[in-house]
Amino acid sequence: MTATELSDNNFINFQDDFYNLLEKYGVSSIDIEHPRYETICNLRNSVVEFIEQELFEDFMDDDSGEYGFEGQYLSDGVYIKRGLL
Repeated sequence: MTATELSDNNFINFQDDFYNLLEKYGVSSIDIEHPRYETICNLRNSVVEFIEQELFEDFMDDDSGEYGFEGQYLSDGVYIKRGLL
């Protein structure tokens, strides 16, 4: 499957926001020593995959030419890559 990948910087920002949200609602400080660190990482990755799929579907549905050429970074730091569907 093809997807629109978040840039490294966008992924790091998302991860920080995601951890902050969990901590805001009562999850203890998240680091590698957290007893449910693996579960938290799996949740984070699932959300990232959802976002990337949504970005890709928006990209494929867009016919404005706004997104540029295959294999380029967009102005918001999202990298577009295409593969075989």
